[in-house]
Amino acid sequence: MYREIQFAVHQTSSPQSCTAINACIALINGNPSSVRTKFQEAIGTGSDVFVSTVALFELWYGVAKSSRREFNKKRLEAFFAGPIHALAFEDQDAEIAGGSRADLAAC
Repeated sequence: MYREIQFAVHQTSSPQSCTAINACIALINGNPSSVRTKFQEAIGTGSDVFVSTVALFELWYGVAKSSRREFNKKRLEAFFAGPIHALAFEDQDAEIAGGSRADLAAC
């Protein structure tokens, strides 16, 4: 299950972390440094870091609507060239993401 949190380390034989959109943006922008620190700790322990394809969509949408598209495209490509992996978007994920999107729109 996906949750809107910065990092969730799963107890498996291969530790994994799931980043939320805001955490991705914080990593790309370098602020706040606490997100970078948590990210470095996660990869330092050998954890795999995943971004859901929903988050990928939202990040690319942000690039497309940006006034500095080429600049932000290169930054996003550089971000995904690192130790970040895409995590598939399944039916249950769609239901959860729809609810999260509605909650965010209400803010």
